[in-house]
Formats: sequence, structure tokens, C-alpha cells
Amino acid sequence: MTPSTDAAGTGFDSTVAAPAVLVIDADPVRRHLSVLMLRRLGCPLSQTAESLEHAAALPESGAYDVVLLDLAADEPHALDALCTWFQTQAAPAPHIIAVTGADSADLRDSCLATQGVVQLRRPLTRDALAAALAAAAVSPCRADADFNPLTWSEWLRVFGERGLTEVVAVMTADLGEQQRRHAAAAQAGDLYALRQIAHALRGASLQFGAEALADLCNRAESAALAGDGPQALSLGKQMMTRHTALVARMQRQSGLLQRA
Repeated sequence: MTPSTDAAGTGFDSTVAAPAVLVIDADPVRRHLSVLMLRRLGCPLSQTAESLEHAAALPESGAYDVVLLDLAADEPHALDALCTWFQTQAAPAPHIIAVTGADSADLRDSCLATQGVVQLRRPLTRDALAAALAAAAVSPCRADADFNPLTWSEWLRVFGERGLTEVVAVMTADLGEQQRRHAAAAQAGDLYALRQIAHALRGASLQFGAEALADLCNRAESAALAGDGPQALSLGKQMMTRHTALVARMQRQSGLLQRA
């Protein structure tokens, strides 16, 4: 098993789920803030590097969907080094989101043009990052982006393989009931029932560290409480799709435990 590290310095097993996003930034505060934004946008598995040299030395090098990098103006050779680095990456090449200063040149005229680079200006904001991810068609970053391997590992430590397998079995059995209740509530336009479902799924999401999904559930619950039927129905549908994907991911991971 290959140990890896998230931005908070917490170890996890990279065989559970490989990182989808690589954040390259020499500034530790900016790196941490970028990872927090990515988590809130449904990309919880973000690896970080201080430089291109550090990134190239990572065991997961080349396994990323997106590279979010801060291109400092005081590094005159950084752009050429970056283009050379991307030439070494296996296909398909990762999407590039570059964050630069306000007076930086347009990267679409650089050697990164063939990489389909999206250029953002400092300071990086959550809305700008969300739009860049959407433009790259990688939001959420993976179909199972709500699965949190850190929380999974902690539950495995606390409950053991048998206990965690039983938890997944309960979640699986409950999924069918939640789907049935949601379908009935959506068909009837029952906002009270939708609010109850969203509240319950928010709690389950938080228990498993799926913060972005919990935020979606909270928005669905708030829309239902405010009487905004179209918004509640739209958010509720997204919520159920992602909750179903999360349970499916947990089922697959449980299966790996049983075969180990």
C-alpha cells in the first residue's frame, strides 16, 4: 500500500482512492485554502506539492484529473518547466487551472495553449474555481467524489471489518426506502417529506465525511422549508443521485474488505 498525505498532513491509503486533483503552490496558506475550496466543491481527495519538482517526485504523479497551480511571477522559468513537465504526463493529460497575478500574460498564448488551460486571477475564489471545474467538465471530480477515505479508515479502525460491513449493509437497506420515499414525495410535490429526507441524508453524509454532499442536502432542506418547490425538487434529485453513488462506492469498498 502506498501512503499519501492530504493538505492537513493526514495519512491515508492511496489504494482506497487515488487523488483526482493536484494543487501546486509554494505558499502553504494558499495551498490549504485551495484544498478547502476543492472539498466544498466535491473534490475531497486533493494532493499538494510545493513545486513542480515535488510534484514529479510524488508516487501518484500522472494520476490526476486536474492540476490547480499557482504560477508565481517571480519564477521566470516556471512556465517552460511546467510545459516540459506536462509533456511527460501519460494520456489523457490532466486539465490545467492556473492562478496568476492580475498583470500576467494570457496563458492561452503560451506553450500551455494545447493543454486547454483555464486561467484565473488572484485571489482565487470558490465561485471562480467552481466555474473553472465546470468548464473542464470535471465537477464533481469523480463519480464517487463524496466518498471520504479518511473517514472510512477511521470507521474501520473503530468498528473493525465486520462492524463496518454491517454499517454498509444498513446503509444499503435504507437506500431503497429513501429512494421510494423521495420518488413519492417528488411526485406529490410534498415539500415536508422532501425536507425530512434531506435532513436525514445530511446527517448520514456528515457521518461519513461527505461534506459537499451534506451541504447539498442542507440546501435542499432549506429550499423545501422556504416553500421553493422547483429548487427543492431539483436539489433533491441531485442529492439522491449522489447519495446513491456514495452508497454504491461504500458497497464496493466493503467488498474489497471481505475479499482481503
